Amino acid sequence: PRQGLARFLSALGMFYQARSCLWRTDPDPGTFAWIDCTDRDSSIVSYPRRDGDAHLVVVLNLTPVPRASYRVGMPASGPYLVRLCSDAHQFGGSGYPVPESITTEAIPWHGLPQSAVLPLPPLGALILEPG
Repeated sequence: PRQGLARFLSALGMFYQARSCLWRTDPDPGTFAWIDCTDRDSSIVSYPRRDGDAHLVVVLNLTPVPRASYRVGMPASGPYLVRLCSDAHQFGGSGYPVPESITTEAIPWHGLPQSAVLPLPPLGALILEPG
């Protein structure tokens, strides 16, 4: 388990350094906004991080219950690539199946004009990037 956590922290650190959305404009409150932080029943939170036109979407499932089809509002339409999944086998996770990419639908959700249905692994974090 410790080796899996070490691999995850290494991958997260490299990802963080390579994606300016996660750090360049930290003092600017306009670079962060909740997509949803009110789902107490499922304990799932989601938010984008921005740097100019670039953005990422982070979705956290804070329970040990996997969610096969969880709809999340998305800031932009089109495909999103799953860039990091904390539940991957290489990180000591359960390996809950998560596709490499997800495409949004023109279904308004969470106050955004489009959304996507995501499989959320238990106690997992997904980071998605437009692609």
